[in-house]
Amino acid sequence: MIRASKNPVAQFLRDERGTASVEFVLVVPFMLYLFIMAFESGMLMIRNVMLERALDITMREIRVNILPNPTFAEVKAKICERAVVFSSCTSTLVVNMETVDMDTWIMPAGSIPCMNRPVPIKPPEELYKNPTDPNEVVIVRACIQAKIIVANTFGYLGRMLPHDAQGRYWLTSVSAFVNEPS
Repeated sequence: MIRASKNPVAQFLRDERGTASVEFVLVVPFMLYLFIMAFESGMLMIRNVMLERALDITMREIRVNILPNPTFAEVKAKICERAVVFSSCTSTLVVNMETVDMDTWIMPAGSIPCMNRPVPIKPPEELYKNPTDPNEVVIVRACIQAKIIVANTFGYLGRMLPHDAQGRYWLTSVSAFVNEPS
C-alpha cells in the first residue's frame, strides 16, 4: 500500500521533475567555457602563424633581392601587408633589426622588445647599425600585441602567456638574412 506523505520536504526530495535541467545547469557553462577557450586558442595560433608567415615571406624577398635596399618603414609595411589578421598592425608592430658580429657570433641579448602601444617606435638608426652593409647577418625580430577576443577565457593558459596590464598578449617572431655584396 502506497501512502502519500504529507511532509512537504519529503515530497520535494522524492519529486524527480526538473532533474534534466540540473544537469544542464551544471554541464553547459563548463562546455561553453571550453568552447570559448578553444576558439580563443585557435585565434592565437592563427595570429601567430600569420605573423611568422608575414615575416618569413618579407625576409625571403630581401634574401632573393625582390626588395632591393628596403627601408625600415618598407619592411614594416610589407610585414603588415601580409599579416592580415591584425587590426592597426602598423601602430602595434615592433620590428627590431640587429646585426650579428661575424667574428664572435654573439647573438643579440635579451628578449624581443615588445613595447607598449603609446611608446613611439624608435628610429631605425637606434635599432641597428646599418643593415645595408654587405656580408652581415641581420637578425629581425617582430613583436605585436593582440587583444584577447573574450576577456578572462584563458584561465591558466592566459597567465602563462606574456601579456600587459590591459590584457593584450604578445606574439613574437624571429628571422634572419645576410646582406650580400652587390
